[in-house]
Amino acid sequence: MAISELILASGRDVDLVRLEATAQGAWLEGYPSARWNDMALDALARGLVERYPHAGTHVIEPERTRPEPPGTPAGPFGPVEFLPAIRCIGVFTSHHVSADADSILTASTLVVAWYQPDPVLPFDDTSRSALEALDWDHLARDHDR
Repeated sequence: MAISELILASGRDVDLVRLEATAQGAWLEGYPSARWNDMALDALARGLVERYPHAGTHVIEPERTRPEPPGTPAGPFGPVEFLPAIRCIGVFTSHHVSADADSILTASTLVVAWYQPDPVLPFDDTSRSALEALDWDHLARDHDR
């Protein structure tokens, strides 16, 4: 059973069948910076591939916020940079991608990670726009049902 249905810009219908939403925690030491965020996003992308080896995976580039006024001296890790507070991972399914696939026996899956500022589930309007723009045919992977 789908949590939500979505129609992509390409016209493809996809179903959100699993959703994880996590609030990003406070820092015990240091602060978020571009370098740290880049490492966290790379680790997230690698983790999705490891966790879902039979599905296509994709991380939507999040909006980054630098709250300090221009000209503020950077700290030891560079300027402060925040990602949106809520990290979401969604498993989406649809009909097959390959034209040669059996429409009864084959489906396609794409696991997508995105960030959004508020806990609006299954996704906020900005995230919906980014999800609708996904290039399913290049990102998703076919598999047996």
